[in-house]
Amino acid sequence: MSYVLVAEGAVAKQMWSGRYFERDELEFVLSVLEPGMTFVDVGANVGMFAIPGAKKVKDGRVLAFEPTSWTYERLVRNARLNGITNLEAIHCALGDYAGEAVLQVNEVGKDGLNTIGRPTHGDSKVVATERVPMARLDDVLRERGISHVDVIKIDTEGAELFVLRGAEHLLQASDAPMILYEGGVMSKGFDYHPVESMWVLQKYGYSVFILDSNSGRISIPNDSTYDANRIAVKASHPAYVRVKERVG
Repeated sequence: MSYVLVAEGAVAKQMWSGRYFERDELEFVLSVLEPGMTFVDVGANVGMFAIPGAKKVKDGRVLAFEPTSWTYERLVRNARLNGITNLEAIHCALGDYAGEAVLQVNEVGKDGLNTIGRPTHGDSKVVATERVPMARLDDVLRERGISHVDVIKIDTEGAELFVLRGAEHLLQASDAPMILYEGGVMSKGFDYHPVESMWVLQKYGYSVFILDSNSGRISIPNDSTYDANRIAVKASHPAYVRVKERVG
């Protein structure tokens, strides 16, 4: 696969340099995706998940949301470089309301920390702001006539709770998607605790697991595992048994 990489942002630099970067997370998502599925990537950046996901689902569909204009342009270019035709790149932030938001934009090389919340990460270096469209995932899916989603990845630098709140119609369905989301300390920029995202999901019948970024190990969350990537899946989802089998 081809990507615009060198000097093109934080995620691209990690990919180009060959450093370990979300390898287990990507491999997990790709292991669940199958031809014909619908995959939603929220916080798609330059397409590290969305583009291989689009290749994996083949005649399926991918919606890739990226609010930062600079990064969105590279997402579109990367999809074009790879001849991807089943990926819709959407220049938009997702949350629990429709309207507009102010995005805190970091310097090039730290653009993976761009957030619509307060910049609380120690490496943040905000150099500008950008007004971006805001939408609810439920509304976006309804407008496109999409009634079923198989897999969602959410990495929104702390806004994950609000993305989930804007997708409650989707989440309460019996055939609700499996979700891989980042649940971490960036929630401080939005004044909520990471456990609140888990509560929303559990309210709709989800089981929540931890995916260790260093080992790829899947485990049951405990009181100390708030700053971690989480897998949320219902027992009715085809991937549920595979996730349970990997718990150790």
